[in-house]
Amino acid sequence: MQGSVVDRHASEKEKAKDLPTYKDKDFIGDGRVLCVGSDIRQKLLNVFQADTDVIIFFSIGCCMYEYCIDFI
Repeated sequence: MQGSVVDRHASEKEKAKDLPTYKDKDFIGDGRVLCVGSDIRQKLLNVFQADTDVIIFFSIGCCMYEYCIDFI
């Protein structure tokens, strides 16, 4: 099922890396948050709004989309 959080934990092998890639439930389960400054926050909100506008423009109300952001 797309959009589910099933198996959305980083593996122990992944967590042991110098720069691990965490997944949804790692943040939710550990109470982690992503803190950014107000300038970065506004830039992210602008990107989210632009992406949402494109999704809305190209959809006809019949589809559900999965949206994913990777922070590197």
